[in-house]
Amino acid sequence: MSQRRIIFLLFIAWGYISNAQDMAYSGDPDASFLAARDLAFAGEREVARDTLRRILTVYPEYTDVRCLLAKTYSWDNDYEEARLQFNRITSDDKQNKDVWIGAIKNEQYAKNPNIALGLCHKALIHLEDD
Repeated sequence: MSQRRIIFLLFIAWGYISNAQDMAYSGDPDASFLAARDLAFAGEREVARDTLRRILTVYPEYTDVRCLLAKTYSWDNDYEEARLQFNRITSDDKQNKDVWIGAIKNEQYAKNPNIALGLCHKALIHLEDD
């Protein structure tokens, strides 16, 4: 390979690395969450999901962010992805009523009444006062 070609390829690789670093999340997660929530409710769910996923790269345990992400998938009929996100939350945070409701609704929308009923049962075990 010629020296010019190697320099050109290194320049291109450096450009990709620089762009990836620019894409790293470094904002206020709460403000970004509120902005994403507003976008999601305004119908701009893909833009909202981009913001939510970026927040999760730095704050993977931010339950409200992951829950909203899961709900946006459910609203757009991507029930499998929503289920994955809800399951990730409920495996760690079993006391979050909003997450259980979202997970149950997701299964109802997906026309999985037996799974929804099973989730109701699990939720009631963990949310004893409900």
